[in-house]
Amino acid sequence: MASFFSIVILNIIYNFINTFVYSKEINDCSKLKSMFSHYDCIKGEAFCLTDDCLLCGDMINNNSELIFDNNGNLISFVLEVNGIKYYNKSIIPKILFEYPKLKELRIYGNIEDIPKDISDNNIIESISLSSNVLKTFPYQLTKLKHLEYLDLSLNELSGSLNKNFVNFQRIKRIDLGYNNLTGELIIPETLEHIDATQNKFNSILYLSDHRSVLQEFILYLNPYRTVRNNDFDDKVFEDIQDFEILTNLDLSNNMKITKVPSTISSSSFLESFDISNCNVKEISSNIFKLQKLKEFSISNNTNLNISIINFKNKYVYCDIEDVNVLCYETGSCKNVKIEEYKNCTQEEINNVIKSQTPDIIKPKKEEKEKQFKNINIFLNNNINLIIFLSIFLILILIIISINYICNKKRNNNDIIITRIETKRLTSNNNINKNYENLSNQNNNNNFSTYNQTKSNNKYNNSNTSVTSLNINQHQHLQRYSDLIDDDHIGLIQRNNYK
Repeated sequence: MASFFSIVILNIIYNFINTFVYSKEINDCSKLKSMFSHYDCIKGEAFCLTDDCLLCGDMINNNSELIFDNNGNLISFVLEVNGIKYYNKSIIPKILFEYPKLKELRIYGNIEDIPKDISDNNIIESISLSSNVLKTFPYQLTKLKHLEYLDLSLNELSGSLNKNFVNFQRIKRIDLGYNNLTGELIIPETLEHIDATQNKFNSILYLSDHRSVLQEFILYLNPYRTVRNNDFDDKVFEDIQDFEILTNLDLSNNMKITKVPSTISSSSFLESFDISNCNVKEISSNIFKLQKLKEFSISNNTNLNISIINFKNKYVYCDIEDVNVLCYETGSCKNVKIEEYKNCTQEEINNVIKSQTPDIIKPKKEEKEKQFKNINIFLNNNINLIIFLSIFLILILIIISINYICNKKRNNNDIIITRIETKRLTSNNNINKNYENLSNQNNNNNFSTYNQTKSNNKYNNSNTSVTSLNINQHQHLQRYSDLIDDDHIGLIQRNNYK
């Protein structure tokens, strides 16, 4: 009996393992096999995948790699070939964005495009598509909620970046080097590192209203920015003030840069500054105020005249070749031979120090953020009060509206009654005047009749006169209803009805 129960338990465990462990491996592996069956190599290479989804054949000798976790879930996909086709198109199969545990995706193989309708139901953190032939920036990647690293260097990207570029939610590092991008280099709020070498950017744009979150990583992250070989001018130094904890700035080979302004000292965390091979003619003496500067490269600026004194940091590596150094203070750079330059006198050192200006820091947005935060706190803490006041105001408005409608209706009724009374008085006056006219006319008629019937009997004459008067009255006297028009009669009737 005990052995029977043991067999049952072992069978349950076996089924559980097959269902919840190996099935995942078979599922991810079967997807890979199906996907590879539609891949074609362009230059004689062959895709080789064993039944256990291990690379084999020529794919072992290159940098291709498939990594699974202990449960058989694909977590890293690296494919490096000279050229590939998927369904006869040089496109990344969108099924790669449907692996639930995949974190790293690297493909090198003349890829031309990425599907627009990729899934965002994944945890991909790193994508490297370097050395392909992408021609437009793949903004569909911005919807990947876990993406932190993106390498699109050595492609054929062109045109300018649009504002969808800031929609990355967790991006930290972007490499756009060696493309043909132009216009503004847009910086997402969460970005820590960007390499835009060998493009044609001419300015830097930071769109967020919030202080850069880079400030939160100041103790253990070193954001690095490389924008050399572009089309920047002197305005770039205004742009970089948005990045207060910038540690490395490489602006070499930007021929439109002619001056390093005094605002450079506001980049107080700067450790490496490279402005070599530009057209710089002036560098502010505030550069010597940078306390954390370790590397200072200004070589190949033949029109630059500069006096070099001690930096705040005593261990600075300097590259000052092909620059007109007016004088050099001993100990300023750890790698410079003092005999190659004229030694600065104390007066020259003092003149450089006197020329330094206070740090000019771009107005911060912290006050605006503080106000916005206070408003949010007030709204969150007083939501019930706000709802009550809103309902109270709505009721007040309803009461005022009803009162206004009632008053307006009452005034309209008063106006109608006034008009009717006025018409009635006018009609009565007309009746009285008509009656007086008729009475005078009848008297004249009566007098004429009396003269004509003078010889007749007095009693008969009187009766005849009265009869004549009554007849004339009925013939000439207007009815009251004839004196009031139909409209006013209707108003009177409606008012009485109400």
